[in-house]
Amino acid sequence: LKELKADSANINYITPYPGTKLYDLAESKNWIINKDWDDYTGNTMVMGTEDLTIDELRKIGERTRKRYVVNKLITDSRFRKLWLKRHL
Repeated sequence: LKELKADSANINYITPYPGTKLYDLAESKNWIINKDWDDYTGNTMVMGTEDLTIDELRKIGERTRKRYVVNKLITDSRFRKLWLKRHL
């Protein structure tokens, strides 16, 4: 994101929707920990992987969001003004 100098970023979590190959794989490997369909939005972590737990994936997402916001606050005065207006 930093190298791309993106104006905005939307970070979503991979979501295994029923009927997809990902869902079948995640189900067979017991990666899915949340079957509340209201959470299947891409904004809520509902599965881990064999390499990363849900907590690890969530932390990666949070770190990425924070780094993006901090970078934009430092380098983009328009973003800084909007962010400060909304958060103060």
